[in-house]
Amino acid sequence: MKKRWRMKKLRLDKLGKNLMPVQKHFRKYAELYLIVLGLLVGFWISSSFIPQPIIALVHLETSMGENNVDEIVNTLRALKDNRTIQAVVLSINSPGGEASSVEEIYLTLVELREKKPVVVNIGNLAASGAYYISAGANYIFAKPSSNVGGIGVISVLPESGPT
Repeated sequence: MKKRWRMKKLRLDKLGKNLMPVQKHFRKYAELYLIVLGLLVGFWISSSFIPQPIIALVHLETSMGENNVDEIVNTLRALKDNRTIQAVVLSINSPGGEASSVEEIYLTLVELREKKPVVVNIGNLAASGAYYISAGANYIFAKPSSNVGGIGVISVLPESGPT
């Protein structure tokens, strides 16, 4: 035996009486829900247009010498001149490098520190010249197991006075 479905005609004026309680609730507060939904969508869209602070992360994971000093110095100078970058984090895991190269990187880092906060994060190793570079930052963070120290770089700076 087949079941027959009965369809009932509803008049528009009686439509509200046949709605379930949940539907009545949504019908009553529909304007409020639309306003809240509009605000949420507006906040979500506007958050992509509001500039967020940018923190640059620079990795130094090799010994520093004549072959890579220009790249490191140019990167630090570009970060100093970039107005969208608010701070710099330097991640160091290096045995050090040549004295002249390390000195140039250190002085560039000191210049950068005058304009923006510089934080050094030491991985497993920051020995010799790498630790010397770290001394140019505002803050230095290292794990208890990090091998840090041993500045073996001797640097002689010329005097600025008359000879």
